[in-house]
Amino acid sequence: DGRAFAELPSPRLHSFGPLDYQLTFARDGKAVVVDRRVRLHPAVIEPSVYADWIRILATIDRAEEKRLLLIRTTRG
Repeated sequence: DGRAFAELPSPRLHSFGPLDYQLTFARDGKAVVVDRRVRLHPAVIEPSVYADWIRILATIDRAEEKRLLLIRTTRG
């Protein structure tokens, strides 16, 4: 009581090689629904794109570490 979720993070959508990743946030009344979908197909990451693969994984990791902020809605 007396608190609400602040602005929600933007959705994250990534598709790279064998990986499809989606992280979304939506309001449902006073609650927040976090939806994470990951699809990883069997594959080999070629050495020529390995650095890009690591960058995408680091971006996803940072998105997973985001915190949802609460703000005070009433004085108490």
